[in-house]
Amino acid sequence: MLAPGGAPTVPTTPGTPGVDHVGLATKAWQDTLGQPPEKRIERWTALIAADPKSPYRKVIENEIVNQKIQIKDRDAALAAARSIRVGDRNPRIAHLAAELAKTGAPIAPGSVIAVAPLERAVPNRPIDLSFLVRMPSAIAQAWLYVRPQGEPGFRRIELRRDGDAYLRARIEADAVRAGTLEWYVEARDGGVEQEVSPVLGSQSQPQVIEIDDTVTEAPIASGRSHIDAHVDYVDFDGGLGKGYDQYYQAEFDFTYRFITPIYAVRLGFGTLAGTGGPRDVIDKSSRCLDDAGAYRCRKVTFSYVYTELEFRLRPNVALLIRPQAGLLTTDEIDDMEAGRCSGDDIAGCQFRTGFGARGRVRFGSEEGTNLVIGAAFSDKVGTLLEAAYHWLPTAVLPVQLIVQVTDVPVTEDFGVRLIADVGFRKLSWVYPSARISYQARDIDHSGISGGFALNFDW
Repeated sequence: MLAPGGAPTVPTTPGTPGVDHVGLATKAWQDTLGQPPEKRIERWTALIAADPKSPYRKVIENEIVNQKIQIKDRDAALAAARSIRVGDRNPRIAHLAAELAKTGAPIAPGSVIAVAPLERAVPNRPIDLSFLVRMPSAIAQAWLYVRPQGEPGFRRIELRRDGDAYLRARIEADAVRAGTLEWYVEARDGGVEQEVSPVLGSQSQPQVIEIDDTVTEAPIASGRSHIDAHVDYVDFDGGLGKGYDQYYQAEFDFTYRFITPIYAVRLGFGTLAGTGGPRDVIDKSSRCLDDAGAYRCRKVTFSYVYTELEFRLRPNVALLIRPQAGLLTTDEIDDMEAGRCSGDDIAGCQFRTGFGARGRVRFGSEEGTNLVIGAAFSDKVGTLLEAAYHWLPTAVLPVQLIVQVTDVPVTEDFGVRLIADVGFRKLSWVYPSARISYQARDIDHSGISGGFALNFDW
């Protein structure tokens, strides 16, 4: 046997003569000091091999067996420490927590488990809760109780163990709806009586989570966008390209219906170009010359941009306001060459910023039968008064009848235009239209012209 401190005791019966059994055993014992069990077993085994008839053999063999048991216990403890199984680790953690509880501050009632504060949640999404168990040995089983607003009773959800000291549960999405969500936790202790009691909140005083109101995004609305492109040729004197009282106008705009607070906004650009002058001079002279031989007509080109705002005063009454601005070019030289002022010869050409505005009121449905009354003016270009009636004889045949009073393209004599516009809407997203018009400044100063348009809706 080994003496206290690990040194072998000297037997009363001597061993083999000539062998220093005591010296060999003492040297082996000194070599094992501070060594791990494997090294100790190796050294004691070497001693038995070197001194097989040692009087200490039985004691040394017992020591080797004892060291092997220590190795086995050590390896088992390390394996349990590395394990993720609850059964392997919980007893150790529970024991440690219990020991800490004995020496630390006492745990207040209702604080056996803890959870991070949760005051608000998003509706219609599950809530995953994780509870920290401060004393795992004090809880054998636990349940989460939840009650959505409006339900008569609580739903029970069993808490599942996860790791050393955690309990987890999921509140399903159907319980997370607008209003409030009440919850509390009850647990069964590990004692003999296994009593069930509240450990966080209670049925009479539950924890409360505020659930945000449900926010649903409206689907993408159709029929909000519109593109309109149209071209008009207007001939007041019947001279077509050789006359002195005609113009063309082209506009392209995009509309988006916001509905509220402004019903719709239109952004567009256009150009108006033509020739005009005093009606009596044009009718008397084929070259727009007065009695003194002076040229009295003017060529104008007005390129402009505009923004139109549409307000709904009533469900079937809309107010449309459109300011516009652009570059106004005036040519007072008797030269039939088109676009002269855009070249190098700009003698007699005037360039200025032109402003204008347009206002309309629409009575009736935008997509159905309606009447539009409006007025517009452009500085140095002219004034326009109009009334337009729109209706649908059939679903695929939109029709407009328009009456205009205007002195465009120059501020001289007023005339009247009668316009008929007929479209063909076979497809919901696009339809073309064509128009024909008759215009006159008097019975002898008139002409027929037309135009076309293309509309897109989505």
